[in-house]
Amino acid sequence: MNEKVTQSACYKVVEPYDKKRGAAIFVTGRPLYDIDINPYDDGLTTLMECLRIVGKNEFGLFQIRFSLGTSISFDLSDLDKDDKETVSRFIRNYIDLDGLKGLTPDDQAIVILQGLNRMVNETKSQQYTWLQGKPLKIMLVFEVSEDMVPSSANGLTLSQIVASELSFFLSQSFSLRNSGHYVIFTQVDGEIRSFVKNNLEEVNLPFPNVSEKCKFIDAASKRYPNATFEIDKSEIANLSSRTPNRSIEKLMRSSDFEKIVIPTKQIILEKSKDVESISEGTLTLVDTSRINGVVLEGSTIELPMQIMKGNIDNIRSGKKIANSNFIFAGGAGSGKTDGALILAAYSNLVALEMQSPKGGVVGETERKARKQQHAIREFSPCFTTIDEVTEKFPTQRNDFDGDNGASKAVIGEFLSGLSDSSRKNIIVMTTNCLWRIGEALLSRVQVIPVLMPTLTDFPAIICSIVKSIDPNKILSKEDPNVQNAARIFYYKNCSPRIIRSSILNSLSIRDTLNSELILFAAEDANQVDYRDRVSSIYADLYAIRLTSSKSFLPWYNNPSFHFPEYIERILDENRDVDTEKLNAELDRLKPFVNI
Repeated sequence: MNEKVTQSACYKVVEPYDKKRGAAIFVTGRPLYDIDINPYDDGLTTLMECLRIVGKNEFGLFQIRFSLGTSISFDLSDLDKDDKETVSRFIRNYIDLDGLKGLTPDDQAIVILQGLNRMVNETKSQQYTWLQGKPLKIMLVFEVSEDMVPSSANGLTLSQIVASELSFFLSQSFSLRNSGHYVIFTQVDGEIRSFVKNNLEEVNLPFPNVSEKCKFIDAASKRYPNATFEIDKSEIANLSSRTPNRSIEKLMRSSDFEKIVIPTKQIILEKSKDVESISEGTLTLVDTSRINGVVLEGSTIELPMQIMKGNIDNIRSGKKIANSNFIFAGGAGSGKTDGALILAAYSNLVALEMQSPKGGVVGETERKARKQQHAIREFSPCFTTIDEVTEKFPTQRNDFDGDNGASKAVIGEFLSGLSDSSRKNIIVMTTNCLWRIGEALLSRVQVIPVLMPTLTDFPAIICSIVKSIDPNKILSKEDPNVQNAARIFYYKNCSPRIIRSSILNSLSIRDTLNSELILFAAEDANQVDYRDRVSSIYADLYAIRLTSSKSFLPWYNNPSFHFPEYIERILDENRDVDTEKLNAELDRLKPFVNI
């Protein structure tokens, strides 16, 4: 067999047939109407067309397609006259093509399935041959098969019930294997009946990786010679990897026609759309542009970033790490979200944010939860985030069943994904409410505290915030105004987030960004509400309580760490956490928490 054929994406679909593993399969993952390279002439065509050509040339399979929307379809255009007559006679012997025209789509499916069942069980069907002498066999592709045999057993029409039974008989038929015919079920965004699917070999067709994207871009460049990009081929391939080729082909076709350069931001936009489409909205591409120019300062964020960058380096270099699931926990405004975004940009991997997979239709949540975890595996190695995880996902196992098991399905799939040691990706979750997370989830993650900044951190934080507002404005943390402002902000219990808002508010009154304005902003800021301050302290102490390792604490190997009073109260004489003191302090503060 042609080496290009065995290396092509469509060969993965016919490999079970070639290796005699089975005669009925279920294709998931990449759509068969995505664009790919014809293995015979290096031209561009759809995977479905590649499958038709490879099936005929390599195995003598004639492709017939059926969907409820388009009915039965096949292509006789490239056949010799005698072969056309042979194929037409063969098909009409089992399927009344003229009679199909007067039937509903559901009834058409039944007629075709009945004809196919007769075909595989009659030995005379094996007597038809091509002109070359090869036996004529059929490759029948059921497109959007979840509409023909939907997974839900509720509300099925009689035609769907009959189609399900016929598909079941066909999928487990010993005669099908002996006949040499090949049956392929495909899906778009649903699932087929489990008792049919269980008898099929599942073939997951992955989206193109970086190497495959490079080859595709080379082939597409021959077709669209005037297409140009802002970046080189390897960068394009890296940006668009693990997504359909159709998106990049669309951009190249437009560039070739319009004689315009394809901007990098357009490639990223297409990738974002593809990620959402592939995951059915359960994953989105992380927008790291919001942290452009942001530099996180302070002893409480420095260690978490250092720990995570080391783990990211290991993932990128292919090293196996003991744990790739992390939670940044601590008070509000401590830099958890910005830290996760900076790490996403640093990783140089596909950066994804997980969204709640809950849906409004019975069974939809379970399916989307599975789809989400499958998509994450498809994009590996990747960097995944969940901001405010306790708000987006159920994080505890409980007996509540007010949503017909949807929450249980989500947490079940989520926990399974976190336990999947085959994943080559890092996930960073953030939360202010660590106490809302159950033991099952906590046992699968490493808790890293991201505590509120200390007094000595504030001058550097203020200078960093100023630079993020105006990159040309550089203040010294030794400036007396900055030092005074830092103390004022600190004792007013202002987080970095509040400090930034205060500076921006002051700019609307005084239009010069300098140290005098910073001091004015500090004096102008209101004292943070006591309950908000207590809530942040409570979140910090809870993060310390559940920290996975002593070495994750910001004062570990840092003799110059400036201990805030609320942390000093829970330490023993050796500067270790005193569990009894910590629990007592949490109990004292709990009634005042406002999160």
